[in-house]
Amino acid sequence: MRAERIILSVTHSIGLMSVRITNKGDVWSLGIIFYQMLYGKRPFGHGQTQEGFLANNVVLNAMKVNFPDSPRISEEAKSFIRKAWRDQVCRPSIAELCKSPYLQKENGVIIPCCTI
Repeated sequence: MRAERIILSVTHSIGLMSVRITNKGDVWSLGIIFYQMLYGKRPFGHGQTQEGFLANNVVLNAMKVNFPDSPRISEEAKSFIRKAWRDQVCRPSIAELCKSPYLQKENGVIIPCCTI
């Protein structure tokens, strides 16, 4: 559930390890935005200034998210958010996330999957 570092180049070396930036960082961000839309607050670091948020490495240390009791959201919506926040290796791509049961239902009816 860690955010990828924003790197201007496609590949960046960190020590002996090379890190490739993919659209999975966008998937992580989508989970953050979706959580904020549902709850009206950040999933972690809520109430901190941007300066404090960065100084405390809130995103890098975020390992667990609590879902407030209100508003009540479906387990499918929670699962959608959890999938978006998985470790980058296990995190779905945008196309895979589009296949989420949460996005596939409209009034309880399965809708066609998006194509990317």
